[in-house]
Amino acid sequence: MHLSLYLEYQTRLFIKFTKRIDNMTQKDEIKSLKDFHFKTSIPIRFADIDMFGHANNAVYLTYFEIARTVYWKEIINWDWNTTGIIIASAEISYLKPIRLNDEILAYVKTIS
Repeated sequence: MHLSLYLEYQTRLFIKFTKRIDNMTQKDEIKSLKDFHFKTSIPIRFADIDMFGHANNAVYLTYFEIARTVYWKEIINWDWNTTGIIIASAEISYLKPIRLNDEILAYVKTIS
């Protein structure tokens, strides 16, 4: 049995910075997350950090994959054995670097 399904979802990473960002910017970021009802913590591995001291750009897709997998498992109750998932496209706007001691919360929601 094959099931065709198209879902569009949005993942946003919120980074709790360690003394590198002013409180006003953090408050603005928190306001932009009010429509997201699911969040999960993303661990930063030492291997994610490049020689410049921040997470390599390619690692962000891994962070999105971790968040998406937890979301689909815990919220959607997706049956991975019946229907797989194909990511048709991914788009990232890099706003700030992630450093080893930062805390990342990934917010996920289905938008269509």
